[in-house]
Amino acid sequence: GERDEMEEGKPGGTIYPEREKYQVPDSVRFFSKGALSLLLGISIQKEKQIHLSQALAQIRFRQDEELCPMWMEALIVSGKRNVRAKKQCQYTCKEARRLLEKQLHKQTKNCRIVQREDLLPLVHCVSQIRYETVCQTTDYNQKEAKQLFIKLADATLTACQMAPINEAYELDRWLLDCFEEEDMISYMEKIEQSKRE
Repeated sequence: GERDEMEEGKPGGTIYPEREKYQVPDSVRFFSKGALSLLLGISIQKEKQIHLSQALAQIRFRQDEELCPMWMEALIVSGKRNVRAKKQCQYTCKEARRLLEKQLHKQTKNCRIVQREDLLPLVHCVSQIRYETVCQTTDYNQKEAKQLFIKLADATLTACQMAPINEAYELDRWLLDCFEEEDMISYMEKIEQSKRE
């Protein structure tokens, strides 16, 4: 399923090929390079999906034999993988509708739904880097580092209409535990520490 695409055994490689060797909550994702690439490209994929939906909505009101507008033709051509197929030709609205429906169906499959488990490790990493950058001259302060993570995470989650950080959630608690008394550890270091002997 979708979780399998995000983790081990898929092209793009992962540094954690065998999940069962680690004692981590089920909500902890083992991101592969390909999975991170997918996550970072979601906005682009969603934008393509919106453009295709808009074009399809507009073309439904046109006559089948009528030529489709040039902008729709350019949209259809941009979605084709075959270089030879990218040459421009005038599509009728009937042909364009069929091609747009096909591309929209394919594009919808490319747009996965982002979950808390996808966002929080990225926010966690950003918060730690930001804390280290801002507090270069001072000693580590567990409370301040943790508060920065909570502030960034809550802002991100709220913008995505998701529940804010809550220690009742397994992943949230696991990420908050990365802010130890003496120092903070990264998401990857926490995974490494959980390796079974």
